[in-house]
Amino acid sequence: MDGGSVSNGGPNFCVNGCQAFADTGTSLLMGPNADIKAINEFLNGTDNGDGTYDLDCTQFVQGQLPDVTFTIGGVGFSLSPAEYILADGDDCLSGFSYSTLFPATMWTMGDVFIGPYYTEFDFDVYNSCGNIQLCTGGGCQAIADTGTSLLVGPQHKIARINRAIGATYQSDGHVSAALIARINRAIGATYQSDGQYVMNCRSVQSLPTVTFTISGQAFPLTPVQYVLRQSVSYRGSERMF
Repeated sequence: MDGGSVSNGGPNFCVNGCQAFADTGTSLLMGPNADIKAINEFLNGTDNGDGTYDLDCTQFVQGQLPDVTFTIGGVGFSLSPAEYILADGDDCLSGFSYSTLFPATMWTMGDVFIGPYYTEFDFDVYNSCGNIQLCTGGGCQAIADTGTSLLVGPQHKIARINRAIGATYQSDGHVSAALIARINRAIGATYQSDGQYVMNCRSVQSLPTVTFTISGQAFPLTPVQYVLRQSVSYRGSERMF
């Protein structure tokens, strides 16, 4: 992030540039204590002692509060009072908060920022295993979600990818002794009822690369990157899948 400012003569922050990341799992916008304090003091906020600030709803209703702008990559992203204030009746909570557990050195751009400004990708083409193309005929839409650990897509397209890398379907979602034997013999394993696939870790090096092409730029994922390793205990023994 290049920097930030508060209109109407308010303070500047992140003056020499700073680090920031988007987090869909955070409802407010969090930052370094000193910067958050300066912003909220200019808004005449009251520190609740838990990292949050209460604001005067009267100032909000009368349009007396400023915009707060974050400059990222040379582009200014302004938040209006209606966007950074969480109003509930006569209570108004500032969307700018700090951590009471540890001093923050980076900005966490939570829902207060992601709400008006979110990332959406337009896939030009989607290549899997070098010979399967998905999202053709004009591309398809995709979003980045830091609250999702896996890559999720339309069921029939995800099924095509997993068939190409040797995964098979399992209806009940449980790992049985017979299935464990099959996993150890095969390259792929079983599709679980919760939407996830189990792969044999022994076959990771032989699996193909999956490439996403976004705005003409290829983003390949190797098997080491798209296979998540975890151990499963079964009848007293632990096995890796």
